[in-house]
Amino acid sequence: MWINSIGNRRPTASVRDFKRVIKKLKDFTGGHKKVDAQIHVYSPIAVPFHSSAAARWINRKALQWSVRRVCRQLGFQSPITWTFEPASGEVAGSLGEGALVYHCVDEFSEFTGTDKNAILEMERRLMEKSDCVIVFIRSPV
Repeated sequence: MWINSIGNRRPTASVRDFKRVIKKLKDFTGGHKKVDAQIHVYSPIAVPFHSSAAARWINRKALQWSVRRVCRQLGFQSPITWTFEPASGEVAGSLGEGALVYHCVDEFSEFTGTDKNAILEMERRLMEKSDCVIVFIRSPV
């Protein structure tokens, strides 16, 4: 099962972000979708303000409940969580996984519109509880 990103930045009052919010709501209400023989996609919903302790708590509880529900529906037992998203650290490792892999693919804390300190703290906690952390370092050319 592929779980779509919950997002890292606060939405702005732009038409583009409004359309993204509408799409995320539509995808969420559609539940998980089978896209191939053994591949399902699920798009959870989240409060996009990671710097707020209350928002992180709400997101953690909502994600735990919804991802566990989808895993039960699909008959998953002892899944392996492989994540590249620091914000997933709020839930990853609490789903009864057999293993947790963090694949660090970008410096999310440097993205425009993110709360750098909140993202770095989420990433630190995710690395601490991961069974394996994969990082590719590109050498300067």
